[in-house]
Amino acid sequence: MLTGSLNELSLLGSANFDSQCLLTTVLCGDTRLPERFLSESHVSLGSRIILRLTLGSYDRTILHLYLEYGLTQAGALHLMSPVLVETLVDHAAGNLRVLNNNIAAELLLSGLAISMKVPEAR
Repeated sequence: MLTGSLNELSLLGSANFDSQCLLTTVLCGDTRLPERFLSESHVSLGSRIILRLTLGSYDRTILHLYLEYGLTQAGALHLMSPVLVETLVDHAAGNLRVLNNNIAAELLLSGLAISMKVPEAR
């Protein structure tokens, strides 16, 4: 996150020298954020953070079960081979967002391939 953005959050988040909170902000996705709030320019903003919850990576088994559950619920477990499931889980590297994006990309490509094979109506 850019320093300018953090400075803007600091300005927008309070009034009357921090006596009144105007904005609730959720910052997520960057594991370097806690370190950024230790820097001299962001200590004041970091001191106003009420709750800090640092989440780690998902376990490979959990991602695998998540993917299988989603495919089963969609009634489309047959759309992905076990090798493809393993590959997607490996490429996600513990990140659920990456896994979801990879799944969407693969399903979109499968759908396009199927639709391209459908003969046009005359």
